[in-house]
Amino acid sequence: MRNYNLLLLFTFMVFCWNCAENLEMDEVEQTATEAIIMHYVAPPPAGNYLDSMRMAFVNAIEVSGEGNIEIIYNGTLEFREDYSFIAVVHYSKDGSKRIIYVNELLIWEYTWEGYLLIALHEWFHLNRAPSYYNNDQGHAYMVVSTEYRIWIKRMFGCSDEEARWLAYVGTENTIVYNNLSAEEKAAVQIVCERFKIKRKK
Repeated sequence: MRNYNLLLLFTFMVFCWNCAENLEMDEVEQTATEAIIMHYVAPPPAGNYLDSMRMAFVNAIEVSGEGNIEIIYNGTLEFREDYSFIAVVHYSKDGSKRIIYVNELLIWEYTWEGYLLIALHEWFHLNRAPSYYNNDQGHAYMVVSTEYRIWIKRMFGCSDEEARWLAYVGTENTIVYNNLSAEEKAAVQIVCERFKIKRKK
């Protein structure tokens, strides 16, 4: 009888361990699948850099869950070329219309993944930091925003730590970036390379 009870106890323990292992594997597989789905967003098959930026904004809007992609197709959000060297991308308002200016001479440095991150960055400016009257204040809010990091994680399927440093892309040559230590700036460059944000020179 004692041996029978020990056998039952042992069988029960093996069953519990097996269930826990299967549950853990299911969670790992699900997370990995979600990361793959979130990470790969196909670039547009054809078109120029403005068409690519337009499609990057479609993805940014969908990933953020904020707004409706119709604004891209109905002219509310318009894309224009710009050579002023203010930035790679900047925006302005013209009545109810929002205009995204893309600098052709600077945008060539970025890959499709770079376009996606730029679009997220500008979409955050437009939707979450519009009340900040200058870029430095908007960037200071952006780099500590949990929501912005969540958007980045959804887009790239990356970790919290990677999203933390990717949030600084687009803030170069500003106060918030210049306040980083040399090690922190190196971390930003490492994730840029890992996620292929810029083209290799």
